[in-house]
Amino acid sequence: MPETRHGYALNTRGTYSYGQGWLGEWNILQFEGGKFFPTKEISGLDKYPEDTQDGDPFRPIPPDHFICSGGWTNEHGSDWDIVNSTDAELQAKKGKTWPRIKVSSGENFKMKWEYSAPHSTRGFNYWITKDGWSPAERISIAQLEPAPFHKHHYPTPLPYGTVPTETNVSLPQKTGHHVMIVAWIVSDTGHAFYQTFDLDFDGATEPGPDISINPSSNEVEKGENASFDSSVSGDAPFTYLWNLPSGLRSEDNRLDKDHITYLTNDAIGNRTFEITCMVTDKNGKTSEAQAILSVKDSSAPSNPTLEIMPNPQNVKSGTDAKFNAMVKGGEGPFTYSWNLPNPLTSPDIGHNMSHITYVTKDVKTSTSFDISCVVRDSIGETANAIAKLLVEADANPEPGDCTDPSAGDYPAWSSGTAYPGEKTHKVSYKGLIWENKNYINPGEPAPDINDAWKLISHIATAWNNIKSYESGSYVNYNKSQWKADYYANSGDQPGEAPMWKNNGPEACEPR
Repeated sequence: MPETRHGYALNTRGTYSYGQGWLGEWNILQFEGGKFFPTKEISGLDKYPEDTQDGDPFRPIPPDHFICSGGWTNEHGSDWDIVNSTDAELQAKKGKTWPRIKVSSGENFKMKWEYSAPHSTRGFNYWITKDGWSPAERISIAQLEPAPFHKHHYPTPLPYGTVPTETNVSLPQKTGHHVMIVAWIVSDTGHAFYQTFDLDFDGATEPGPDISINPSSNEVEKGENASFDSSVSGDAPFTYLWNLPSGLRSEDNRLDKDHITYLTNDAIGNRTFEITCMVTDKNGKTSEAQAILSVKDSSAPSNPTLEIMPNPQNVKSGTDAKFNAMVKGGEGPFTYSWNLPNPLTSPDIGHNMSHITYVTKDVKTSTSFDISCVVRDSIGETANAIAKLLVEADANPEPGDCTDPSAGDYPAWSSGTAYPGEKTHKVSYKGLIWENKNYINPGEPAPDINDAWKLISHIATAWNNIKSYESGSYVNYNKSQWKADYYANSGDQPGEAPMWKNNGPEACEPR
């Protein structure tokens, strides 16, 4: 099976299947299908023609009954199709049903993500089953609401390493059991990664049993046994279900008791496992607790670490930028995967090299790029790192549409100058006045895209997707002026993110 890995969300059908040992981690990292689900228009992705539309290899949008797996069936000898199963099918196959997550309508539902490949992210689409859907049937387009109940698309794709590992969404008004499918949409391929959650909208006000696992954290040497006990209160009798992560075995092959002992002989390298126990009371209500098991292998090589050098790097447009991946630890030989931000090009992409040259001649405006590399050693351990590349298109940039007449009273910002943090330094850049907030090294990005600089001029600037904004900042965007009522992260778009208040038509002078 190819080794390419991508990403997944936690507490899904995929991670439950992995925890039960039905699927490997490489399976759940690749629930990958065409991203224009079910059409470009309904998905909202027709607005981004600059994104990659297909690819080689290319997978179509997931067909009915195989949506939860991203369209995968049982290729390569793996039971990918397991996540498409109804409760009745899963009960017949494995003697289990899909665990429910207790939620309330309108709840701010949080999701945690694991990313393992250097994709750039366009955003996320959130689907849910319609009222009156049939749990006896597999998920199909007809079983879902006619459009995503929420779409979160970044105006400019987020590069690998900057995508949030926790996202949230306000849940719609529902009752009972519903299936939510979240598509992580990447911009640099024609694909999305489909994640399936089973939600219980009735369970939020009727709590299940209280459960804890003792100990909550356990560390053993490889070959030693690791034991856990559950402590439960509620409406007895209870049934128990422990997970069985890949690399562990159960001492007596039983996962349905109030305690468990794991055998660690098969764990490879230094590993950390999430141990879960799901308890169901006599009313059918379920609760789950987690614990951590760390298995140390003193004979195993240390995990690899990665540093990209130089970092940061500053070049003029038309000058090649060269980076090296410096690996420590791990078990060689290593494989290397570099990203390729648009409009940079490189003759080295795809050649598995520890160094890379980026060609910058197509960069027309001064731009800061995130250069990322993922390294994998011979036993599958990975490390990643990010470096900053600033490409300056013009040593004497033109002022913006809004300028400060006092800017000429201050020295021009220079990329080759250090600005020590012991005192503040005011500089002019693009017709505005800026002040350093801390120590700034030579080669760091320009003030208008560097959060280490604070805008002093009382001017509304053009909103920039890669810059964060302090409370009280003014920007112009989409023909309107906006004020930040509180801190705005990079990517928080005026008109969508709640901290931005519309101040009327765009104007240089803040209102």
